Amino acid sequence: MKHQPNKLLRHVLCHTETKTTYKKGLISIFFIFIFCNKFKMVGAVTEKTFQEICDLIFRTNATNEPGFWVLYEHGTAVHFGPQTFETRDQLVAAANELIGVEVCVGTPTADFNPLQLNFTTDGKQVYFVAYSEPSTMGTLMTSGATADDFFIGIQGREKRRLDCEEKKICTTSFDFAAAQ
Repeated sequence: MKHQPNKLLRHVLCHTETKTTYKKGLISIFFIFIFCNKFKMVGAVTEKTFQEICDLIFRTNATNEPGFWVLYEHGTAVHFGPQTFETRDQLVAAANELIGVEVCVGTPTADFNPLQLNFTTDGKQVYFVAYSEPSTMGTLMTSGATADDFFIGIQGREKRRLDCEEKKICTTSFDFAAAQ
């Protein structure tokens, strides 16, 4: 199965019935644009941690300033656009609410779009599994060998389910910024 960003863009645009879902659809398009053009597999591969990758991919586009994100234990990352959070606790509460969206097969919550990124972690290829609903969430994961998109997507969805149930936070944008 080849990566088909235009198919996902059509899906997002066809499922934007209200102003709220329209905004979510635009966020999905923004995510796809970032990953397809900025971090897809082209040229040399760079070794990075998941925290460094989150910091790179979730920066605000216009100013390149760090965005707000939460990374869970199994690799699910929740990103918040131009919103501002005063404290880590506010960010975590908002992320926990969003990650609580149940994945239901046959609905947009189960749709995924796996992307092979231009990064490795511990020598393994990094993939980002983007979701249609909620569109501000995705799962970072590794694979030792080149894998089928469907296999990567199903694995990412399972990791998302585990993070939804356990809600164990690995790090946040607040933690990452303080460590720098």
